[in-house]
Amino acid sequence: MNAEFAQIDLEISNWTMGSPGYADQNGLEQLTRRYVKTTRKYRDDLGNREAKRRLTVEASQLAPWCPPCVGILRQELESY
Repeated sequence: MNAEFAQIDLEISNWTMGSPGYADQNGLEQLTRRYVKTTRKYRDDLGNREAKRRLTVEASQLAPWCPPCVGILRQELESY
């Protein structure tokens, strides 16, 4: 589980290495959806509190590069 999250985080960090505004939002949105899917997959193992924490942290990290990604994560947070 943690390895799966770490892999997605690594891919996101590779997309956000440059200055905000230069990241490919389409690619980041796909990775964000994958992150949400992984959170759902491990929801029972994570528990609501940890799942919410992970989604919130991910939203904070993506905010400068991909506002639509933050929207995807916030929408998922509403389901908790």
